[in-house]
Amino acid sequence: MSSASVTAISAFVEGAPPGELSDVIADIKALTVDEPKLLQSVSPAFEKYNEEQFATVKLPGGSQQVTVSSHNALGDGRYYDAESQSSFAFDHATQVRLGISNTLITAKD
Repeated sequence: MSSASVTAISAFVEGAPPGELSDVIADIKALTVDEPKLLQSVSPAFEKYNEEQFATVKLPGGSQQVTVSSHNALGDGRYYDAESQSSFAFDHATQVRLGISNTLITAKD
């Protein structure tokens, strides 16, 4: 897989219209059948798309959707929800919440 392919596919992902990421992924898969691992190599593009489009996810016991953005990012694919005071992992390619932790996050001095 060439860097030009990764760059092109990243541009398709980042340029997907709001709410249309799954359709764009399906199209990319259809066009890159001979390179099935290509989508894995553009994971930073998925993260950028979801954070810029403010993807949302429902947490168990939560009363509303939680936004995925750079403002509540903890790193390593985890995000913080202030309402439930918990962090959760987010799969950027499938836009699905993976794991949740109720560990309190404290400010560092």
